[in-house]
Amino acid sequence: MAVKEQQITMGQGLSIIRDTFTTYLDRGTLTREQADLIGEIVVSDLQLRDYLLGLAEEQDLDLVGAFLECLLSDVNTDYAHALLTLLACYYIEAGAREQAWLALEESEKLDGSYSLTQLIKRVYLSNGVINFAEMRKELHVQVLAHITADSDRVIIE
Repeated sequence: MAVKEQQITMGQGLSIIRDTFTTYLDRGTLTREQADLIGEIVVSDLQLRDYLLGLAEEQDLDLVGAFLECLLSDVNTDYAHALLTLLACYYIEAGAREQAWLALEESEKLDGSYSLTQLIKRVYLSNGVINFAEMRKELHVQVLAHITADSDRVIIE
């Protein structure tokens, strides 16, 4: 069920993520409606999820992590699994492996079939090293190009 009673395109989803992040920076808090809308956008479109994963290419890593924590403090549980997995990626990059594991475990409890959670858990358990900064740098430009090229595609009806 859509949070808003309107269609949202991929381009609008990108603007909503950016505007909500700016609101968070200005106020230090977000409404439940804002958190739910970001959650729905991230669950509805993998490119926008990956954009949020790569937001630290544009913003400070610690601020992006705090933004995700703020979103999770009031988001509908239907969307929390995706945000928890993104937060786990930020925790791993920040060296907070225990927090990352807890976030992954919570995400799995909410949606055991979420593929990104399963991927990050497998890498974590294999003691594999994921250089999220390098991955983000490589992928963020591609993600933005895809979003721009497909900006009129409706992601939420």
